[in-house]
Amino acid sequence: MSDTITAPFASTALYAGPEGYFDVIDALPDAPAGSVIVNVSGILFGLHPQDIALLLNLLGPDAEHGQVTLLLKDPDGQLWLTATSGPDGLDLAVSFPACGSNARVLVPHKQADAVRAAIEEATCGER
Repeated sequence: MSDTITAPFASTALYAGPEGYFDVIDALPDAPAGSVIVNVSGILFGLHPQDIALLLNLLGPDAEHGQVTLLLKDPDGQLWLTATSGPDGLDLAVSFPACGSNARVLVPHKQADAVRAAIEEATCGER
């Protein structure tokens, strides 16, 4: 893990790199089965199964390279998640205007199995 990451949760995150970290926290309560709470470099938000499926299609050695932008509703306002898949991995960029926050992390494609396993564990196979 990089010395530049000093934020809380970075040391226990599923993935931590020089520009940020990513973690699957838990199942998202009061949401469709298979929904999870994720942490992208300090911004926590929920993802529903259809959003997770879009992101997982962009992550992994055989992933489709491309970009999706999702507008997600949160109790504190709306946030934008832009996911861009390229040769180095899945770049997740989050903008949360209501909180004046932005975050980013590049999750390497080799982390795909770990991400899928964390989602499965958090949702107890609800998907």
